[in-house]
Amino acid sequence: MDYAIKVKNLQEVDKLELVRQERERQTRLVEFFLVNELDKR
Repeated sequence: MDYAIKVKNLQEVDKLELVRQERERQTRLVEFFLVNELDKR
């Protein structure tokens, strides 16, 4: 039982990590886009 809880917790952490990485990736894309737009002016 204890082991199952640990595995579930690890999976939750993995999910949060993936969400965080995805958010960072999108943030970088937005920043990159904004910088390009500003450079065009």
